[in-house]
Amino acid sequence: DMYRVVTYVSYNVSDEELETYGLASPELTVEVAYTVEGEDGEASSNTFSISLSRDPAQKAAEETEDTATEETEEEFLAYARIGDSQIVYQLTESDYLSLMNASYDDLRHQAVLPVDISEVTELSITLEGKDYLVTSEVSEEDDEEVRKFYLDGEELDVEALQNALTALTADSFTNETPSGDEEIRLTLTLDNENYPTMTLAFYRYNGTLCLAEADGAPVCLVSRSAVVDLVEAVQAFALNE
Repeated sequence: DMYRVVTYVSYNVSDEELETYGLASPELTVEVAYTVEGEDGEASSNTFSISLSRDPAQKAAEETEDTATEETEEEFLAYARIGDSQIVYQLTESDYLSLMNASYDDLRHQAVLPVDISEVTELSITLEGKDYLVTSEVSEEDDEEVRKFYLDGEELDVEALQNALTALTADSFTNETPSGDEEIRLTLTLDNENYPTMTLAFYRYNGTLCLAEADGAPVCLVSRSAVVDLVEAVQAFALNE
């Protein structure tokens, strides 16, 4: 979705055109704050805004129509503008509705582990009171770098583990402190200068859900069956089951 093709409807928008597109008084304005690091290593904070609105003429026409039906309705037009840019973008109806209905949680990462296992250089696992340390090395095969994982010197097939980690997605987000038993804990060392380590812990919540905790803070509820798959993937090599 980050690379969605968009349509430009104006490259040098005037004040009159902003009225026409409904962007003089937008229905929604989202301000985004972010931090970047310059070449000198100094961090600087910046913001930008996104304005969003439906086509005013089309919207007004729909509101006066008494005979419109679902079968005859056409997809409506919507427009967006970044800050004070002179460029106006045309959005699809689905994009407009998604943005208008999006809550804070909708904009958050749904993946519990938002990195690929190829970025994991070391993995410490605590399961049923026992600790396991998975290490890795990068080798070159067919002119490509391949990361291989090892436990006690034995190479591991981590496909099931990778699939289980990928399948861990948020059912809903929560700030609730875990009260159930810990199912499994993983501390990952990452090939990432900004986020070198991450600790994930999963606690029993009820019969269908587990509570996921990241670096000591509760994050979300995830499917218990997905956590069971993770436990079984670890058991397959750690416990030789």
